[in-house]
Amino acid sequence: MTVGYPEKVSSPKWPASPEYYNSAITVNSDGETIANYRKSFLYDTDEAWALEGPDGFYGGSIDGLGEVAMGICMCFYLFGSVLIAQNEALRTWFTNLG
Repeated sequence: MTVGYPEKVSSPKWPASPEYYNSAITVNSDGETIANYRKSFLYDTDEAWALEGPDGFYGGSIDGLGEVAMGICMCFYLFGSVLIAQNEALRTWFTNLG
């Protein structure tokens, strides 16, 4: 299961600890976290409370799903064509839609 949530992270490196991110988390059937994505491209409403995720888009293999990519809302809207070109999982997904 994948759900979005406001992530709160204590960090000594940020002047105004804690840090907040617009995030998505994926858990397996045992409740274990198997993926966490912090939104990379913030929308105006995100910028009021969240930091940009430092790691870019999530891409990896998840048991039972195979190769996946994870983004949130504007991440795909603004940069979809670039992502599709750079990410094999997204390219495969979009190709198999039709």
